[in-house]
Amino acid sequence: MYACHVTDTNDYSNRKFYHYWMVAPVSVTIPQIAYRPSRDDEFAKFHRMVAEWRIETAYTSLARDKIDHPAFKKIVGIGPIAIPWILTEIRHRPDFLVLALHQIHKYENPVPASARGRLNEIVNAWLSWANRNVIDAD
Repeated sequence: MYACHVTDTNDYSNRKFYHYWMVAPVSVTIPQIAYRPSRDDEFAKFHRMVAEWRIETAYTSLARDKIDHPAFKKIVGIGPIAIPWILTEIRHRPDFLVLALHQIHKYENPVPASARGRLNEIVNAWLSWANRNVIDAD
């Protein structure tokens, strides 16, 4: 057995109280539980990353700088469940976040070649795509 000595720092009439416990070594097995993030966790992470990305890329106009930002990469890393969230964001505030849709949804690109470089046309193309595919973006 082992003795553990703790001094109580509370002042009781200028006396210190000493507590002694007899402690035996204990072996505890903690089961391994796989943590799987919930949709709410991902939603909160998404909004944190969008806020961080917008703040830290506010003063750059280069699309490459916006795409290369670590927060943007984390947004893309959330995957397809982020598509409705991105659509909602760009509907209310059109910006380069729409470029994440190109990286997440690689199977279809609804943006015509004539819209290249025109942010509003790119956003409108993705919102039309969402309406055609019945994706709720609100």
